[in-house]
Amino acid sequence: KDDISLVAHLPKARALLERVVQLDDAEADRDPATRALPHIALASMAVALSKALGGDPALADRHFKRAMELTQNKFLLVKVFYARRYAVAVQNREAFHRSLVEVLETDPAIWPDQRLANEIAHRRARRYLKHEKEWF
Repeated sequence: KDDISLVAHLPKARALLERVVQLDDAEADRDPATRALPHIALASMAVALSKALGGDPALADRHFKRAMELTQNKFLLVKVFYARRYAVAVQNREAFHRSLVEVLETDPAIWPDQRLANEIAHRRARRYLKHEKEWF
């Protein structure tokens, strides 16, 4: 965020992550959380820049939703990133609030293998909800 010169590396990073997604789609039996991570990264990149600099909120939305689909909405960090990155970037307060409340209403043990990540998602959701008024 603080070093604008890194923007020059985004096309390479994006190409690598898109290739990872292609390879993951060819091997559907891989861990769903691992398959969701490149989608989260691609989505975050798509909303990190304004539209004038090449940002694409619609693409970010599709990647976040694909990550949720892959993990059957059990990897709660996806919803937290969706709220913090996408909803704030497009100024959709309703999606922000709804997503974080859904995280808090979901038991972190919904996916035992990702219990720690889901506990972290709960902490972040509570923290981000405290900033709702200043971000919107």
